[in-house]
Amino acid sequence: MLKKILISLLVCLNFAFAMSSSEIDQFISQNSRDFEILTKEPTRVYASNPTLLYLLYALAPEKISGVNFEWNDYERPYLKDYVLTQPVVGGFFGQGKIPNVEMLLRLDPELILVNASSKNVKKMTEIFGSIKKPMLYLSGTSLEDYLKSWQILGKVLNREQRAKELIDYAQNSINLSGKINEYLKTNNIKKLRIYYAQGSDGLSTECEGSQHAILIPLSGAEVVHKCEKESSAYGHVKVSFEQVLKYQPDMILVYERDFYDKIYSDPK
Repeated sequence: MLKKILISLLVCLNFAFAMSSSEIDQFISQNSRDFEILTKEPTRVYASNPTLLYLLYALAPEKISGVNFEWNDYERPYLKDYVLTQPVVGGFFGQGKIPNVEMLLRLDPELILVNASSKNVKKMTEIFGSIKKPMLYLSGTSLEDYLKSWQILGKVLNREQRAKELIDYAQNSINLSGKINEYLKTNNIKKLRIYYAQGSDGLSTECEGSQHAILIPLSGAEVVHKCEKESSAYGHVKVSFEQVLKYQPDMILVYERDFYDKIYSDPK
């Protein structure tokens, strides 16, 4: 029975994430601006937030034109030299962050990627309104969004084979997650309760259901911090040490290296 369920899940996933060429064209026509002036395969693409930048890096890193922030030292060994030398343009990703328009104009990207949720944001409209460049609005709030965006970008950037490889890998990972969670449920195994420690003091975290902590439930574990109301899309929700102590998590995931280095010497 479990085998049949997993096979059905796989078929459904493959079907759900596959878009025809005409469906992609329709999506672009409904979710773009000035796209008609794009007459050739773009070679310089600016992604206006980190999620879109990561999607672009996985698909076609050689086309990246400008990045959103300085890379951390621990990230640099794993990044391509070309991307490391790209200027920091900034972007739209919360806390009042906006791109440097002058630098963006100097880079002269042939295509700008914008998160669909920012389409009607006043500040974004003001900044990009005077730039006559093709813009493509892509959603980036769920794993399903990422797969769909890869397929669309694969066609736009002439990287359809690479897009397929990424989508297949992602689908296999989602299917593995389904197997793990089904096994835990069938065998009545209690899920590990995880606290995700962010910030230099470890007292910022993500709420259950946050897109920034989606890998925790996918791995078969549980996020301990439950929010009574919808949390900020940017995460890093502040909690007290007493709250963490009350949660008594089975495991703590640490984001900041400096917090990790001092956690065992902290009396708490």
